[in-house]
Amino acid sequence: MNQHRLYICALTAALVSAQSALPARAAEKTENGWELQQVSFIVGKPTVLLSPTGIKIILKKAGLKVVAVAPEWKVFLYNDLNKVFFACPLKSFNSSMYQNEALWSGCRYDNLPFAKDARVQILQLDAIKYKTLPWLAKRAVSENKEGWTDRGAVTCAYYCLADRLSVPTQEGLILAKFYGLTTLTGVPLDFSYVNLGKEHRSRLLTTLCQRKAIPVSEFARPSGYRAVKTVQEVSVDISQSKGLDNMMEGLGHLMK
Repeated sequence: MNQHRLYICALTAALVSAQSALPARAAEKTENGWELQQVSFIVGKPTVLLSPTGIKIILKKAGLKVVAVAPEWKVFLYNDLNKVFFACPLKSFNSSMYQNEALWSGCRYDNLPFAKDARVQILQLDAIKYKTLPWLAKRAVSENKEGWTDRGAVTCAYYCLADRLSVPTQEGLILAKFYGLTTLTGVPLDFSYVNLGKEHRSRLLTTLCQRKAIPVSEFARPSGYRAVKTVQEVSVDISQSKGLDNMMEGLGHLMK
């Protein structure tokens, strides 16, 4: 019995010694950044990761990811469902999803004239609130009388951007382009407008913003994806088969 106990003890000691001799697994490199949870009328509920070197926009239900990293800031759109991707320079990147809304609603939000209105806090984040210039309402009324626009035309819009997150300006620019919003300095947090019918519409809402240690691997290029020539080929599942579901999910949340 004593010999059996001695054998067990010796075996245990050997296993412990062997495990301690194994090389320690290197900790995955991370960067201090931000995680945003947002609600968009047209794309649903994306998760946005912002770091000092990259941005990632995740539409989990749709299987779509948008990734760009420094220093080139080339934008990659990945469709996890079809295993395809599209890449383009930042200057030519535009989301096809907001274009579908523009065709459906007759409204565009990427060319509105804004001026700084006030400094505000959203989810305890410092942000600049912008408001459209007064002449926009006059133009909407005039164009409506001429029959060029309907009651859905924008007369006044409000746009809030976080300008103190200490992330590269390219990341806010990419996010604004993704949502089809006017490109201003900062990270888009909130966008709403009033139309000729005096209806207040919310198109972007941030529900969570928190600091996060983001693994560098989040921005790595996945293997096994086939390159395509147009952004529509990547987002076809979103703009067609899944677009309505995303739109209704976002709309339901925004109207609460």
